Amino acid sequence: MNSSNIDISANGLTAIVRIDQVIDAVSPYEQMNGKEITVLLSPNQTRNVGEKQVFYTMGCYYGKTLGVKEIPNNQGKETQADLKEKIVQERITIQNDSLRAELLRAELVVQGIVIEANINVDKSLSLESEHNPEVKKAIIEIRNVLKGNINAKQIDVSYSSSDDVMWFNSPKLVKGQEGIFLLHLRQTPIIFQIEGYTMLDRRDFQPNEQLSLIQNLLKR
Repeated sequence: MNSSNIDISANGLTAIVRIDQVIDAVSPYEQMNGKEITVLLSPNQTRNVGEKQVFYTMGCYYGKTLGVKEIPNNQGKETQADLKEKIVQERITIQNDSLRAELLRAELVVQGIVIEANINVDKSLSLESEHNPEVKKAIIEIRNVLKGNINAKQIDVSYSSSDDVMWFNSPKLVKGQEGIFLLHLRQTPIIFQIEGYTMLDRRDFQPNEQLSLIQNLLKR
C-alpha cells in the first residue's frame, strides 16, 4: 500500500499489485500474469495488504512497467466465475452496436468486388494539410445491394491511401478485394472537398463472413 513502481508522482492512494490473472485486456497486456504494476486506487474503499480483488482499470502510464487507474464500480471485489465470458459478450455487443451505427449513416451498403484501385484523382480536391488523406479512387463491381437504391453495376468510391494518424485505420482498397462496402456521402469535413461516395471509416469494409450479421443489423 502507498507504494509505486512507476516514475511519476501520483495524487491519491496507490498500491503495487501483483496480477494473478488477466481477465480482459488489449494486446499485449493479456500477457501480464505474475507481473507487478502500480494501481492508482479509487477513493473511499478499504484496502489491505494481501487482499485479493478484481480491479477494473484503464492505462495511465506505459514504461518499464505499467500504471493503471482504477475505475470505480459496483461489481464487487470477488471474481465471478463467468466474468470473462460476460466481458466477451459485452464487447461483441459494443462492436455490433458500433457497426449498426455506421450502417445507419451509410447511403449505400453493397456486396461486391474491387475491379480497379489506386486511381489518381485531381490533387486540387485535397486541401494541403498535414493530415492530407491522399485520396485515391476505386471501382467496385456490385453483386448485391443491401441498403439504398442503385441501378448501376459498378460504382466509383474514394478512399484514403494515407498512413497519417488521422487515416491510418481507414480502408485501403486493392484490386480483387471482395466483401461488403459501406458507402457514404458528406463523410468528411468540407475542407477536404471529396465528392461522391467515400469509404473513410475503419468499419466501412466488412468481410463477406459478416453478411448475416449485417443483414440482421439492418433489419433492426
